[in-house]
Amino acid sequence: MDTSLPSSLFVHLEKRLQDIMYRTSDKDLDDKCRRSLISFYTLLLDPQYKKDVSREQLQFLVMKFISCATKELIKMHEPEPNISSESFRIATKFVDILIDLVDKENVGLVNHLIESKESLVAKSAASSAASAGATSNIASAGAATAGAAPAEYLQPCFRLTDMDQGMISLVEKLFDVDQIKLQMDVISSSLFAQCSTIQMDIQHFKTQLDKGMGAKDFKSVKAYEEWKQRLYENCDYLSTKYSILNGGSKSINPTLPSGEETYMIPSRANARSYFVALIQRYLMVFPPVPGELLLSSQFQKYLHILAKIWLLDYPTISVSIFTGAVRSGIMEFEKSTVQPYFINLDMASEVFKLCDVHLPQGHDDDPDTKWSLQDQKEWVGGLVACYKLTFRGIKECLLQIFNKENKPKFLPYLIFLDDYIKVDPLFSQVADAPFMKSWEEKLSTALSKASTKKYANYMGLLPRDSSLTFGHVADIANNLVRDLAQLEKKFKQPLLGFLDIPYIVAITQMQLFKRDLVGIIKYIQSNHDQGITMVRYDDALDFYKSLQDFKIRFRRYSPNSPVYSSELESSLLQHLKQMAEEAEDKFNGIVDNLISDSQTTNTKDLFFMIRNYLNILLDLNAPMRKMASIYTIVIKSVSHSVLRYSSVIEKNIVKELEDEEKRRAKLLRAEQKKQGVGSSWFDDVKNAVNNFQNGGNKYAKIEAFNFSPEICQGLNEFSGIIKELDKLEEMLELENISTTLKSIDPGSSSRYTSHLFSLRVVRAENLKRISATIHPYVTLKIGLEIIGETRALVGTYDPEWDEEFDVNIPPNKSAVVVVDVWDGHESLGKAKLELSPRTFKEDGIAQEAILDLNNEQSRILMEIAVEKERDDVLFLIGKAHRDILRCQERCIKLIVEKFSRFIHFGFSRDNLKTICGSNGNIEPTDGEILNAMIPLYDYLNVNLEVLKLNLSKNLFFKVMVQTWNVILQSADDLMLPKLVTSKSIRSSLQMGGSSSKWLSTITSVVNSMTKDRKLTLNEIYIVFAWLDGLCIFFYNEGNGPAMVELKSEQYQALLFVRLYYTLTVEELHHRLDELSSAYINVLRLKNNLVPKSTNNTPQHHHQHLSRATSTIIRHQSVSAGAARARARAKATTKRRPPPPVDNNPMGFIADSLTEDIVLRLLLLNDDKDFVARRLEQRELLAHNMQLERLARQAVS
Repeated sequence: MDTSLPSSLFVHLEKRLQDIMYRTSDKDLDDKCRRSLISFYTLLLDPQYKKDVSREQLQFLVMKFISCATKELIKMHEPEPNISSESFRIATKFVDILIDLVDKENVGLVNHLIESKESLVAKSAASSAASAGATSNIASAGAATAGAAPAEYLQPCFRLTDMDQGMISLVEKLFDVDQIKLQMDVISSSLFAQCSTIQMDIQHFKTQLDKGMGAKDFKSVKAYEEWKQRLYENCDYLSTKYSILNGGSKSINPTLPSGEETYMIPSRANARSYFVALIQRYLMVFPPVPGELLLSSQFQKYLHILAKIWLLDYPTISVSIFTGAVRSGIMEFEKSTVQPYFINLDMASEVFKLCDVHLPQGHDDDPDTKWSLQDQKEWVGGLVACYKLTFRGIKECLLQIFNKENKPKFLPYLIFLDDYIKVDPLFSQVADAPFMKSWEEKLSTALSKASTKKYANYMGLLPRDSSLTFGHVADIANNLVRDLAQLEKKFKQPLLGFLDIPYIVAITQMQLFKRDLVGIIKYIQSNHDQGITMVRYDDALDFYKSLQDFKIRFRRYSPNSPVYSSELESSLLQHLKQMAEEAEDKFNGIVDNLISDSQTTNTKDLFFMIRNYLNILLDLNAPMRKMASIYTIVIKSVSHSVLRYSSVIEKNIVKELEDEEKRRAKLLRAEQKKQGVGSSWFDDVKNAVNNFQNGGNKYAKIEAFNFSPEICQGLNEFSGIIKELDKLEEMLELENISTTLKSIDPGSSSRYTSHLFSLRVVRAENLKRISATIHPYVTLKIGLEIIGETRALVGTYDPEWDEEFDVNIPPNKSAVVVVDVWDGHESLGKAKLELSPRTFKEDGIAQEAILDLNNEQSRILMEIAVEKERDDVLFLIGKAHRDILRCQERCIKLIVEKFSRFIHFGFSRDNLKTICGSNGNIEPTDGEILNAMIPLYDYLNVNLEVLKLNLSKNLFFKVMVQTWNVILQSADDLMLPKLVTSKSIRSSLQMGGSSSKWLSTITSVVNSMTKDRKLTLNEIYIVFAWLDGLCIFFYNEGNGPAMVELKSEQYQALLFVRLYYTLTVEELHHRLDELSSAYINVLRLKNNLVPKSTNNTPQHHHQHLSRATSTIIRHQSVSAGAARARARAKATTKRRPPPPVDNNPMGFIADSLTEDIVLRLLLLNDDKDFVARRLEQRELLAHNMQLERLARQAVS
């Protein structure tokens, strides 16, 4: 009968078994049947096994399934007597499945399956009966209960074909034998492969355990007892598994092999060594493949069987796997690879994981209390091997630490050490080993070697001829700093807790670079000195910056060791100093572009270059003691350049204003010629106002002065320069620079380059009358050189210019300044002024000088201040600030003067006459008072509106304040005569009063109308009404200048005119007596002498007064022009509490102004003799104060 199996059967069988596994079929199967079927399904998944089974007959397939079911029952700890019956029962279920799957038309196969099922059912029943009648001691080989039916005992045939083919194949490959040799070895060993021999071996080991075998291999009795108990349990398991059943062999046991104590189970020592050798051989024969099991499931099954039979405890199994892996070399890279001899981290990790699998608590098992001493010793030996292999890998990484293409990876090694080595309970035995210290030295040496090699690579890039420059050396320094910075970022903590990588690299490379640097710099400097090559400034800058970065970075690791010598640094700084000295040429180049083409270049371009220049120096991070002198040179260049540019801006503004004035004059002459009449500017203005007041509209549209955009742009440029200078001060900390230079060279504060004389042309008195109209101005000359020229004022014989000019005189030299007053091209008189440091104190405080002109009539008042010009950054920047502000103020005055003549007419007797009548007693209405000033309002509106469009807000307010000052001065001139010197008053008295001095201060046109009558009180009130209205107009509900600027000291002083206007001469004299001390204290302020305080003034008020005095008198000095000095003075003024009213310096000045008002009222009341005496006293006091000041100067 053909019982061969069709191929389609296995396809359907696999599908059916898979459904059983997923519980989608045969759900009524018990757990034993189901697990046995699933186990067989797993075997069928092996293609070789499936091939072998499919070639055999049906009986072979059933036999294979029974074998598989038996093994599964053993795993499920089925009692030994029940295994046979259960195996046959489960096999019947398997045959039922086959019957369902085969083709029913194959009658022969179906019948054979049915017969097999019936046979299995009978065997199952017989086995069950035998099991039920067995005695309780199933381990006894020959005992049986009375009346029990004997069970059939199947003797093994020891044929390879009946064995597990997967296991056979594994053994053949593992030991490199063929089936014939293997079969012969199996047959030769079959004599000992009996249950009885195993039972005897088990009994032998139990006897040895009872005698205390292995007790000395453990640290504690508890550990030994636990191991002994586990060994007893394993012996009982083997005794049960290989028990002698009825029908078993009753032959005499074979003789023991020579020198052996057991048949099948080797001794403890041999079992361990055999197990390790087996694992080692397997790993060498079957090298692990990444992604696959380290030990195949088949081999692990094989090891499991051996470990059970050889009575190996679980720690020994784990240690043997570890030891075998170490000895096999799988945890090392092969010698042929790029990285020989270090640890293969992937394989090592797999080994540790596999070892953990065989421990009950995995990696957390406690070997110190549970393992034998031998297991601990072998495990520590494996740890040491892994540790050394890991350190070899780390060492190679250190050697490659500067490799940019194939960057070394330390992290995997560190993770491995932390996850598997250092956390191991037995690592303490490794950490204390002597080799650990030697490895610290090895790693440090490797790192030093890598650092030296990297440094040598950098040095190899240097040219070996005269083309060597600072730039090449800077590149090396930059590379060293960059490498160290990267290492610091990557290794913030010492590697492995002891290897400080940045420190070792820094110390190694710093010493090498320090050694080579001296010779390199000497070579470059020698080539420069001999003219072979020239040192480029940018190379020197880059090199110095690189050296500074190198020094800062490397000094962290060796703070007490100089990176390079001071001589070397001085040599480099010399090149930087030369570069700084050439900065002015570059700055002037930008200034030239600004002058030639202001459309494409502006102030920002100049300061952009200056900031870049300074940033280059700041980026050097050089000590201030080294750089202070260089910063001073640069700031000096900056000061000279911006002052040159400011001077050009001022000249351009003056030219623009003059050109517009000429254009307007030309148009006026053309209009006059066209009308065939001639008139003055004043007549035109007067006619325009009269026409407006009479209801005409000729002047309905007022033409503004054409302030070109270039004029406004120039003014804005001044403000821009000042802001940029302030930024430079913040950028450089000039006070620190100045202090540092003084600390380096204490004598520098007493050295100076020249005397800086500041000459302020204040005013002139009683100029010679040579024409109906006059345009006086002053020139200052030294020899043939004009050092200053004021603006020309219109129509006044007592002009007030209030302009300042500087002149430099060499040290210990003097110069004579010729002061010449001009009207056009005609001289109105001249005087000489000797400038000598012996005459004036060099403290920056202005001293008055009244010069008589050579016409024996006129005088000119000047103020002279002297300071020592030094190459000090605060002096240089302060001078730049002050001079630029002067230029700006002068231009603002020139602009305001273009429409100030209209203001003068608004505050004129003619304008008063139109609403008050000839005698001034008519009281106009509020509307008439306002209408009289409407033309002025309109004229101011149209002119200020033009400026507002193009000026910054701050500058526009400055123009408005200056305009307001002109308004105040016009009102002042209208109400009172000017207060001139005593000489002028005496001259007027000698002439009988026919040509009184104060009357000459009014314009010639106004004088010709009303020259004797003083204003009525009614007219005074109207003037103040005009002032109040214009004050509101300028304040503009807070949109104009601040009220504190509008209600200035001059405004406050004018209020006393209204208050004292009706006082008698005697009452005015009494008021002067009350104010007598004010002028004295003002003089003391001007001469830097503390004003005299009253007896009841506290001492702290006296000290406060001294400080306040110093602040007030010095605010115009050069040093006070620095931004921080200005801010500090402002903050001090705000912070300081006010002194008593009678000791307030500002109160002295206010009282002095009030005294001037009273004196002018006396002049108005024709008390000229008293005023002349009072002014003579003033002049005498001023002279005495100057003598006292000079005396103190001589003493100090």
